[in-house]
Amino acid sequence: MTDEKNSKNELSKSADSAGTRPRRRKRRLLRVVLLLLLLGVAAVFATPEIIARTSLRNALIPQVAPEYDGKIVLGQTTLGWFKPIIVDQVTLKHPEGETWAVVHELQGQYSLLDLILEPSQLGQWSAASCEVSIVCEPGMTDAERWLLEITKEQGGQKASNVSFSTKKIDLTLTAADREEKFRLQDLEYRQTSDSEVGLKCQVQPLSANEMPHGPLHLDLNLSESLQAEVTAEQFPLATLYPLFVRLGETKRKLSGTTNGHWKMALNEQSQFVCDGEGTVSSFAVMEADTPLLEVESLTLDVALQSSKTGWNLSRLNGKTDFGNISLNGS
Repeated sequence: MTDEKNSKNELSKSADSAGTRPRRRKRRLLRVVLLLLLLGVAAVFATPEIIARTSLRNALIPQVAPEYDGKIVLGQTTLGWFKPIIVDQVTLKHPEGETWAVVHELQGQYSLLDLILEPSQLGQWSAASCEVSIVCEPGMTDAERWLLEITKEQGGQKASNVSFSTKKIDLTLTAADREEKFRLQDLEYRQTSDSEVGLKCQVQPLSANEMPHGPLHLDLNLSESLQAEVTAEQFPLATLYPLFVRLGETKRKLSGTTNGHWKMALNEQSQFVCDGEGTVSSFAVMEADTPLLEVESLTLDVALQSSKTGWNLSRLNGKTDFGNISLNGS
């Protein structure tokens, strides 16, 4: 009788043991699945940090400028799915490897997730300071190519609602054997969803001879037409030589100091409009070392518009040290 009870107990324990094994296996499997899920979630959240701390961050550059033929190097970077992008230094190089621009402490408005979901909405960007060195030759410069590249249409969408601001850009323009240095202060650039582009800044020439030169205040807007408002305060015209070279004028040079305020526009029909007044001291137009025109003092009050057949003058009042002139008509 006792042997039968013991036998039944052993069978019962054996059955219980057999029933608990599958349950234990299921629990272990569940734990493994949960652990893998947690590791997957952790990996997803850690991905921006991994990218930011390794050279993988430079793999993001082709997404921003896929056809830029130079090299872009990102310094220490802060990336996050839900926090703004910060890069301590961005270096832009020519295809040959020479640096032409450095941006310090670049910070964006949007997070990495925002830019992935809406790649055409770049938002607001700011930088502590920049250094830019541009070689001016007839034709487009590297700075212009870069700007066109990052603002052009990508994947059927054109970059919009983007702005950039910085307190200071140290700019060097080089043409042939001549170098001019400027400081662009309080620069603001914007591009809206309707493709309107605006640029506002103060241009301060950095003269090597310590001459007291004043700034040029610039306000540009481009939509269906190009509109510009310029205010000059003792601004040296000679420093603009590299820009004339960029426009294809390599033979003639200007010199003199100007004060004045002008409003200009260029519409889609290539009609140019100018309205403003100003003065130029010690004005000269030179070709090589030969003066074509020299005027000690020149004052202009002008309102004109170009046409297919010539120029329409609403007013042109000029005053020089050797005479006055007043014109209107076509």
